[in-house]
Amino acid sequence: MNLTQEQENIVNFAQIGNSFKVFAYAGSGKTSTMIQACKQATKRESKFNRYTQGLFLAFNNTIAKDAAKKLKKNSINTTAKTWHSLAISNIRPLYGHKMELKKADQILRQYLYKSFFISDQRIAVKENIIKRRDTSKAPTIQFRNVSSRVCKGYIIKAINCYFSSADHELTLDHFIPICPNWADMDFFLNNFVANNILSISQQLVENIFNTEMNQFPVSFSSALKIYQLSKPKLHIDYDFVIVDEAQDTDLVALDILNNQDLSKLQLIVVGDSFQQIYSWRGALDALNNVKVADTFYLSKSFRFGKDVAKLSTAILKYSFSDFQLPITGNLEKNSKIYEIQDCTYSRYDAIITRTNAGAFDAFIKAIEQNPQLSISVEIDIQQIQSYILDFEKLEKGIKLSSDSALTLFENIEQLEEYVEENPTDSDISSPFRLIVKMGINELKEKIQVIAKVATNSKEQTQFDLKITTAHKSKGLEFNHIVLFEDFNSFLFQKMDSTENCSPLIYAPVSEEEVRLFYVAVTRAKESVTLENFSLIFVESLVRQVLNATNFSVKNTHQELSMTNDIKLCHSILLKYLSEENSTHLKNLLEENNIFEILDEYFNLFTQTKDSF
Repeated sequence: MNLTQEQENIVNFAQIGNSFKVFAYAGSGKTSTMIQACKQATKRESKFNRYTQGLFLAFNNTIAKDAAKKLKKNSINTTAKTWHSLAISNIRPLYGHKMELKKADQILRQYLYKSFFISDQRIAVKENIIKRRDTSKAPTIQFRNVSSRVCKGYIIKAINCYFSSADHELTLDHFIPICPNWADMDFFLNNFVANNILSISQQLVENIFNTEMNQFPVSFSSALKIYQLSKPKLHIDYDFVIVDEAQDTDLVALDILNNQDLSKLQLIVVGDSFQQIYSWRGALDALNNVKVADTFYLSKSFRFGKDVAKLSTAILKYSFSDFQLPITGNLEKNSKIYEIQDCTYSRYDAIITRTNAGAFDAFIKAIEQNPQLSISVEIDIQQIQSYILDFEKLEKGIKLSSDSALTLFENIEQLEEYVEENPTDSDISSPFRLIVKMGINELKEKIQVIAKVATNSKEQTQFDLKITTAHKSKGLEFNHIVLFEDFNSFLFQKMDSTENCSPLIYAPVSEEEVRLFYVAVTRAKESVTLENFSLIFVESLVRQVLNATNFSVKNTHQELSMTNDIKLCHSILLKYLSEENSTHLKNLLEENNIFEILDEYFNLFTQTKDSF
């Protein structure tokens, strides 16, 4: 394997034994670089009386299995595991009899529903979430009824939130993420949770941790929590640990990493901070939170060419002040960006949508264009069906269940008003737009078509077209992709919202949307087509961002290369210098005095060349 200069720097540093982190952009050969790093790291002599042992950690089982195959193929003495399999193997001696991993949440829910009484509750609605039609009257507190079943659902969610945290005990804080978006937070926590479900939640957690209470099983998430609370010392079994996809690391895993003794363990974390798209479910980017100082980059993408690289750079630089190193493309690939009003989908390999409802809409358009087209589509049909049923109840004035997405609204007018003011609340707004566009009856017919196609294609492995959301596209790649038009409301805003004809500007509504856009664009190897986007912005965005930016690819790479050379020399010297000279060397490094560091290095190399 021919390594780039960036890859060589990483592999050399891995062999020395120092801990470091790697920012690896989309398609930059992250996994293959880490395999080479494992190969070099295992050549070191272990500090302990054993062959050098390595651990490759991933949250995703597919990534762990793929890494295991490559490590075995190259005869590298490194074990590949998921975080959960690492935890399970370590707690099995005590908790093996309680491990109902896949059924644990279901069993716990059944026990909770049968054994604990919780009455229906009233929860205060957030003030002014729905515009008041009579502004002359003083606002009054509004309440929504929440069923006993939903209250118990909050308990399960909060327990899982605690399991993915670094905290030792379950508290009110673990109910903050599961507070409904319509509820008054203070009332929810200090009245409803504190008085009704906090003590029950704490009791259930204690029972799960109790090895003698077999009716409370251990799940994947509780296994990792138990492992974290045991304060594991990874250096007992491993000399180095590589953490892949570090941007998706949750707080419980991050706590395990930050409690390691790095004088006894080499820790390498690798990922892409700009592909962190799961913060809504508790992920915290380990690249920016792990206690490791040295940083390297993999900035060259092998997946796509310069045009996609330039657009990706502009997307990130536009919104992130900490974006430093430009993404460079593969010069052997001629990737292109296109903007087309209406695509012929049979010409493409994949359609990437922003929302689940968008994937539904894209499927209908594709099948109407070509009924013979073989399509793989990932759509939560049940979610849309539930929305339609609740919409019909709202039209007829029938009371909705308290776990309905539409429970906040008393009539269709309130729903319309909310959608107009909150177009990016995709769970509510996207299905609503489908209903408005097609009508209830036609939408129901289309759902039956999708359900039939999904059933017929279960055994199929090859398709003409794949339709997926941006979230689900992560980790995939295709030759030619279409980005669907439902990205529009998340990426563009009107300059003057009072005028329907006013121009639109590129203004992503949040950093999360920027990252999703980046993930979607970088799935392409040969071309990205933006369908029905709000304005011709690619060329102007790239020119605006890159021309206004002081960095140049060449100079930035030179600067980073020099920094990495200093780190490499410094690390080698530390192995051979006395403590007094090490302090002197540390001062030189802080002053960024490369010439004196290199002089020290070459002097030492001349004196002790046989030791290197």
